[in-house]
This record gives sequence, C-alpha cells and structure tokens, in this order.
Amino acid sequence: MMVSLSMIQNQGMDLQLPGAKSVTAHEPKNDTVTISVLASGELFWNKEKISKEELTLHLQELKQVSADSKLIIQGDKEAPYGQVVEVLDAARAVGLMKLHMRTEKK
Repeated sequence: MMVSLSMIQNQGMDLQLPGAKSVTAHEPKNDTVTISVLASGELFWNKEKISKEELTLHLQELKQVSADSKLIIQGDKEAPYGQVVEVLDAARAVGLMKLHMRTEKK
C-alpha cells in the first residue's frame, strides 16, 4: 500500500484540510478519484454525494477501471477520524493500493 501526503488539483469538495510539512504534488488522471469526508461525516465521490453503502460499490468499480487506479482521500480537519479510517479500510478491502491523503502545506 502506498500512502502519501499530497497536494493536488482539487477534484473533490472544498474542505479545510489539515496541514503537513511533507507535501508532494500529483496530477489527477482519469483513473484517479477523490473521496471527501466533510466535517459533518458526509461522503463525496469527487463532487457527488454518496452514502456509506454506495462507497464499496464505487470502490469496486474504480478497481475494475484500472488495476493502477488511484484514490485520494481528503478529510476536513474537523471530520470524524473514524470515518476517514473507514474509507481507507474499504479501499484496501477491495484491493486498491495507490492511496493518498490530501493535505495543505503548512
């Protein structure tokens, strides 16, 4: 599994991201999806609101698009930590290995 702190073009929701000193830039591609976890706990697939139940189905479809699909997880700094972990766990469960955590540079 590859997890990195990244600063990318925003294809997800506008959030107040936590900061990190070690930030690298990644360009989004067609096989790259951003999952946003809002402070309220709501989930968004790019900019489309999804339920927890839809998350696994979407992740499975992403895995079928390309074995090298990339998932960027961005959680608002006020988002429930457990919700962010659930997204990460669901991605690993379907076999997605290119996982990135989006942050802002401090």
